[in-house]
Parts: sequence; structure tokens; C-alpha cells
Amino acid sequence: GKNGESRMLCKPQRYWVQDEKAAVCPYGSEISDWKHCEEAYDTLQTIFPARAPYVNPFVNGFRPSGCSVSRSTLGSFLHYRTLSYRRSQFASIGDFVNLCKEPSYWMAKTAVCPTGLEIRDQNTCKAAYETLRGEFAFTSKRNLVVGEWESVPPGCSIQQAGSYVQDNKDCSPHFNWNARSNNALSENGANSEYLPLCLPGRYFVVDPGTTDCPSGTGIATQDECQWAYDNLGHNFQFPAKRGMVTGSWGDRPTQCSIQYQGSFVSSNSDQSPHFNSNSAAGTARALSAEFVPICRVPGA
Repeated sequence: GKNGESRMLCKPQRYWVQDEKAAVCPYGSEISDWKHCEEAYDTLQTIFPARAPYVNPFVNGFRPSGCSVSRSTLGSFLHYRTLSYRRSQFASIGDFVNLCKEPSYWMAKTAVCPTGLEIRDQNTCKAAYETLRGEFAFTSKRNLVVGEWESVPPGCSIQQAGSYVQDNKDCSPHFNWNARSNNALSENGANSEYLPLCLPGRYFVVDPGTTDCPSGTGIATQDECQWAYDNLGHNFQFPAKRGMVTGSWGDRPTQCSIQYQGSFVSSNSDQSPHFNSNSAAGTARALSAEFVPICRVPGA
């Protein structure tokens, strides 16, 4: 307080390194500014060779979005690119490794949160706002606004742009009970009047063609594999007509994966999750992107 009788205690931000060939950090784990990119590198610098002069942090079309490191005989080069998209061929082929932060609530720049990351209750919506309040132009003057609206995103969102916000200097969180909202007020990307607030990503799917999960993110049990699929399943084109497929195979990813594409998927309209107990499995059907590993976010 002002009289010096109390002090705030804060938890330091934790950072981690994606394994090579993981194209992006999971949702809620992306580093969104240059300052924290440098902080992440300084925290993890013992992992990398001596740091060479870093590049301009703002624009380069061939680098991953967010914070990343490239390595060469000259040392480590630190890079930052605005989070404008979530895929990068140069990360997925191992030219760069991504630096990520401890998962947290986050604000989407799309009309709705990714499936499985929606906030479905008012208390969690309040917690998400309190975590993110420093990222908005103004603090909330109305606390949590609850109702049923036709055009506000379903579940938890922030009113973050538009004439009301500017005139009243008020960015208040909203909770919309209308699950059939048309999302008209959140369809203009980062400039939308409302944007969804989302849960940290607990599970993620690596880029097709990647053979396994980054170190420390594998899913070790069939039960958790099922839970991960339940969180992610609506992101896939076809349902899991066979449910969870279990076995010990030598030609598909170890542990948890989704049969993502190929002749079987196309002819049967079936993308079923698989759990492979063979710890020495081969990589052929992962390299071809027929199977894609499903992974767990560290610390989530």
C-alpha cells in the first residue's frame, strides 16, 4: 500500500522451449511482444549457444509468428514476429525453435475461441478478465455484464473497441448465455467490438508431417488421449466413427494421435484418435501426415 505496510507478491513468468519441428506455441502460450521475447531468451539462454546480434523484431515473412530462436555457427539469433498467423514452414522443418510462456487465459482475434477452449461459466470469465485486464485500453466500469445477446460472442468476451468503449473509456467483460449467437460483433478480427476470452490450451495438435510431440508434452495414457480428443475433436473434418483405437503398431506415432488424412479417412469420412503403446514405433505414417500426434501443453 501507499503507507508501506504491505507489498504485492507476484509470481514470475515461466518460459519453455518448443522442440524442433513444432510449428507454433499452443494457444495461450504465445509470447506477444518483443520485451517478453527477450526476457524468455535471457531465462533460457543456457540452452542456446552464445547470442549473436539479434534481427529487427518487427517484420520478416519467413520467420515464425511470436518469439523464436535460430542457431548457426555464429551463435543464436533471437527473432520476434507479430502474432498474425499460427503456422510456419520454417519452424515445422526445424530451422527455428519457438520460445513459449506458461499457459494463461488469452484473448482470441477470431469470432469464437477454438473448440474446447471456450469459457462456459461466469466465475471463470471474471478470472480471465482479471488476468488480462492490463492488456485492454481501459479498465471495466461495469464489472461482468451478463445477458443474452444475438450478436455478442457466446460465453466470455471483452468489449474492447467501438464508439461505446471510446466515449465511456470502459472495456468491460461480458458473459452471453445465447449459445446460438451469430457473432456479428466479433467477426472483424482484432478490430471487432467484442473479442472472446479463452481458456489456456491444454492440448494441441502438431503440424501434419511432424513425427512426435515436443519433449515433455506426450500423452502417456489412453484415458488422457480420449480427454484430449474430446477437447479437440470438433476441430477435425470428420467424426471418430471407431471411437478410441488402441494397439501396438510399428508404423504410426507412439502414444496419442489422430488419423488425420489418407485414403481410409477420405473413403470412410472417419478421423478417429489412436493410442499406440509401442514406445519404439516408426515414423512413416506420421511423416506422410496420415497420422498426427496429439500433445499436452506443459504445466496446463
